[in-house]
Amino acid sequence: MDGNYKHDLNLIFKHVTGSEVFAVFFPHLRKSLVVDMRPAGEDHAPFIKVLPLARSANERIRTLKRLRPGLPRATQLTAIPWVAYVGNLVSSGVWAKVFDRIKATNSPKSEAAALEAIEQLLQIERQEMAALIKGEEYETIWSRS
Repeated sequence: MDGNYKHDLNLIFKHVTGSEVFAVFFPHLRKSLVVDMRPAGEDHAPFIKVLPLARSANERIRTLKRLRPGLPRATQLTAIPWVAYVGNLVSSGVWAKVFDRIKATNSPKSEAAALEAIEQLLQIERQEMAALIKGEEYETIWSRS
């Protein structure tokens, strides 16, 4: 799943630390880590959650509007593709940047949601790898004669 795909980590760090709303999407898992830093409610807690892949940025913005009805519609969404393993998100420092940003808001609720989200992604990836090894949900496109 990692292949030779190279990430521009400096650009990703810039987006993670500067974007109000961003999604790190994992095509191979068909999931996105969606982060909305816009303050909402009394606790001003950021939103962070693992969601199914959206078909477009507009669809993701509509989803956020449904999930955070007290906020105006987001005007921008930064989409960050991540085709490497979830563990690489951690080892590259990207996850630390995301978590540091959440932690800086002093919202225990959002910190807990962030830790739950990364654990959920790691679990989904483990399940996907097990399915790949077992041949579940995958088909052989060629076989030995």
